[in-house]
Amino acid sequence: MKNGISLVSLMVTIVIIVLLTTTVSISALSSINNAKKISFATEISFIQENVNNYYIKNGSVPVLEKIDFDINEIDELYRNQFKLEDILPMYKLDLGKLGKIDNIFGKGKNLNDFYVVSKNSNNVYYLAGISDGKNMYYTLTDELKKVIRYNKNLIDDGIIFTKSENKFTNKNISTSILIPKEYKNISISIIKDGNIISNIYEYLNEGEYNKYVVQGIDGCYNININYLKENQIKSIKYDVINFDNTIPTYSLSDKKVYDNGEEKYLYIELSNVSDDISGVSKLKYLKSKSSLEDVKDKGVNIVDNIIEFDENTEYITLYIEDNATNYIYKIIDLREE
Repeated sequence: MKNGISLVSLMVTIVIIVLLTTTVSISALSSINNAKKISFATEISFIQENVNNYYIKNGSVPVLEKIDFDINEIDELYRNQFKLEDILPMYKLDLGKLGKIDNIFGKGKNLNDFYVVSKNSNNVYYLAGISDGKNMYYTLTDELKKVIRYNKNLIDDGIIFTKSENKFTNKNISTSILIPKEYKNISISIIKDGNIISNIYEYLNEGEYNKYVVQGIDGCYNININYLKENQIKSIKYDVINFDNTIPTYSLSDKKVYDNGEEKYLYIELSNVSDDISGVSKLKYLKSKSSLEDVKDKGVNIVDNIIEFDENTEYITLYIEDNATNYIYKIIDLREE
């Protein structure tokens, strides 16, 4: 009887040990996967913000070569992480132009271990993806944003700087600045066209911060902040330079004839297409007298600045848009040519 009880006790003990070991292993694996998920979310959000800031300053994103990407290689469950307009084309991201980034992922250790970016949206993707044991992540999803409490603020020395718009826009850009209350002797200068604008910001009390809101400024401007932190005088400068309300410019040739003996068509040629601030993003046309909505939605992309048509075409509707959504809409009467 005593031996029987001892055997049962031994069996119970073994089961408990196995259960505890399994629980600890699962818990440890879950912690590792969660840490990996947070690490990836933090890294790709940092890279995404750097890409956005690079675009604002340079009007383009830093890329290397174009890559061949097949969405069918991604599990169907996760294809919705890739925006349709981003899939083609994609470009390998040049991390070196973004400054010092101590990235864990995207080091080229295997075939897809690198970051890519879409020129259409500036969205960043990690082609290898990471797994948290349950799901795969290829970009900064809404779930990952919640994990790291992601926002589009620029944080520098505890000061939180936010713009109403990070991409190029033709609307006035407001900004807010949160400065910790322990910082003293705060002075803020708003500079536009080399001139200091005074009393343009609003002061608010917000918890542990002093909040300054700048709005109502037409165009680009700079913000200089001076403050005292731990008995040291410091300064920070923020540039709000992603405003553009200029309309793209272009020149248009007379009608020309292309004839190589095998193929013949009429065409007009665009030249000097430019927008010096935000850059041209769309060139479209329709071989008809069309509405603005139709040419925007159904227009054919202009390739190599050539607009082809035949002798029966009476009108060309032209649409040119820059990255701040300023545009030219023009109906060209070919009968006048």
